[in-house]
Amino acid sequence: MLFDVGRGAGSFNFQVARRALDAGFLPDAISTDLYNVNVAGPVYDMPATLSKFPVPGMSLEDVLARATAAPARVISRVPGLGTLEVGAPADISLLAIEEGRFQLVDSQKNSVAAGRRIVSRLTIARGRRLTPRP
Repeated sequence: MLFDVGRGAGSFNFQVARRALDAGFLPDAISTDLYNVNVAGPVYDMPATLSKFPVPGMSLEDVLARATAAPARVISRVPGLGTLEVGAPADISLLAIEEGRFQLVDSQKNSVAAGRRIVSRLTIARGRRLTPRP
């Protein structure tokens, strides 16, 4: 059995996440469950979702692994998915860490101040550069 957070519109709470992490219960995978109702908030996109997981105590390395290689292993339909191996699908996200003061909001509208957030600089899917939405 695997645990995917599936961020969604009602599936993430900072306090519950902290308790789960303190008990040693980490997600196996992190996803957005993004759809038309939550794209304008509270989910927004994958970088915004990933930015929330260090708040309750996950390391950036754990967050990134659970959003990339771990789901690729679970899906396991395409050889090389989730890797940068020769011949693998060219699915690449170039992310940056921005330092500052950012308000992050969970599904119950609880807000926390974070000192950094993850932002996308470039996304390539199946070898093609995606155009950022306005």
